[in-house]
This record gives sequence, structure tokens and C-alpha cells, in this order.
Amino acid sequence: MLTHRTNVLLSTDEHDLLLMLSKEHGKTMGELIRHAVKKTYQIKRVSPLAASFKRIKEITKNVDTRGIDYRALAIEGRRYED
Repeated sequence: MLTHRTNVLLSTDEHDLLLMLSKEHGKTMGELIRHAVKKTYQIKRVSPLAASFKRIKEITKNVDTRGIDYRALAIEGRRYED
């Protein structure tokens, strides 16, 4: 949903290029500009879950996890729950 309006001043060459591209691709100049902005400036958003997994991977990169009985650890941890 488009909710903000912005006016942009373009040179004649820029305007002509956008006009040509809009006709060529069957899109409005606004659509072309929005696409260019997204492609050029989009901030890569990382989900909190993905960031957590990345941090765990960084913290444990030198930890040898071979032979760990995770089930036994979970059972042991449950002993301390209220």
C-alpha cells in the first residue's frame, strides 16, 4: 500500500530514460523508481531467530559437540524446573 508521496526533480535525460523504460516494460515511472530504490538501498533484515542462531554458531564455533547426549542433558535440566 502506497502511503507517502514524494516529488523528485529529474534531468531531461533521466526523465526520457524512465519514460522509455516505462513504455518498454509496461510499468509506470513510479513503479520503476520504487523498484530501483528497493534494489539499491534495501536494508537486509534479519529475523531475531536467525540472529540468535548466528550468534550461537559464533559462540560455539570451537566447541566439540561430538558424543554429547542432548537427551540426558535435557532430562537433567528438567530436574531444576519449578
